[in-house]
Amino acid sequence: VATQLERIAEATASNAERNKFNKEMRMCKVLADNGHDVEYLQGVNRPTGQTYDILFDNIKADLKCVTGGAGNIVKYAKQGGEAVVFEIPTHDAKYYAALTEARRKCTGRIFFYITDEMVLKELKI
Repeated sequence: VATQLERIAEATASNAERNKFNKEMRMCKVLADNGHDVEYLQGVNRPTGQTYDILFDNIKADLKCVTGGAGNIVKYAKQGGEAVVFEIPTHDAKYYAALTEARRKCTGRIFFYITDEMVLKELKI
């Protein structure tokens, strides 16, 4: 995982930023462990319109860690640019149903992995 120095500095701003950085870095490492090139980008002072978190095999992608219910999965998938990567806590059917709905409603690529497996999968159209 290549991390921009500015992003590392941003993590020192507050406990909330440090927690966000640690969560996103953990997710980046899962992608890298699955054989992908990951560039973790700075969060602020970026050109207008560049709201994605990482470059993942040169794909602009957002990182979303689903900690509660599955209700926000479709909303998160619609926000992203080219792709979104979800960390899903369990194999509960509600997460799979939400991912399937997101696949039907969103045009970008959708990747996910289950926390206890750490195997990245892509939802195909």
